[in-house]
Amino acid sequence: MIVTALALTAGRGPTYATLMAAAVLAGQLWVGWTNDLVDAAQDREQGRPDKPLATGEISEAAVKRAAYTALVLAIPLSIATGLVSALAHLTALLAAAEYNRSLKRTPYSVLPYAFAFGMVPAFVTEGPPITHAPPLWATAAAALLGAGAHFTQTLTGLEGLPARLGRRATSIAGPALMAAAALTVGLGASHRSTLLYVGLASAMGLLAATAVAAVADKPKLAFRFTLATAAAVTATVLAAGVSF
Repeated sequence: MIVTALALTAGRGPTYATLMAAAVLAGQLWVGWTNDLVDAAQDREQGRPDKPLATGEISEAAVKRAAYTALVLAIPLSIATGLVSALAHLTALLAAAEYNRSLKRTPYSVLPYAFAFGMVPAFVTEGPPITHAPPLWATAAAALLGAGAHFTQTLTGLEGLPARLGRRATSIAGPALMAAAALTVGLGASHRSTLLYVGLASAMGLLAATAVAAVADKPKLAFRFTLATAAAVTATVLAAGVSF
């Protein structure tokens, strides 16, 4: 939904915005299902009732078929949005796949998140009919947003870099990185208005709520606030008329 809104605002038009939404959906399904496959044994050991693979409600063969079907759809849908735009999206998916495969339990776990989110502005702008490189502030803000989301998301089960830093440091790092993302938008956007500042102030309020929830050891609530913050930053950019 966020990518679709950004694409429409950037001038990609409804046809390309729809193709981009479909490509992102297919890509996220592939990433999510392959992640479940990688974690299947661990989820079974932990007795995760929210994971169909862990409970035996669905077979690994069925998930593999669904995952590769999603990937087969994601590739041509991405190409249909424009060659350079597709390159941005597909490299982001590769980063996510590498996270699932090997990086999620290493000190480098934050890098795929930062890279994949950082590709979003290029995916939005590097395709017809606009086709231009996104401003550096937009790429930096997206990368910071992704890094912050990684730290907050892993509060439900520390692994990778967050596991090495510990729960308290992780609960601070997530909101701090997302606050840096909001600040980057405020400083980088050439079109500044009262609406922009009001929106960013609202995002900062949500970030404060995220930090409180994280420190209070309510990781699921903290992650919901993270999603709300990302939506607030995006809505602020759109409502304030900030162009890419």
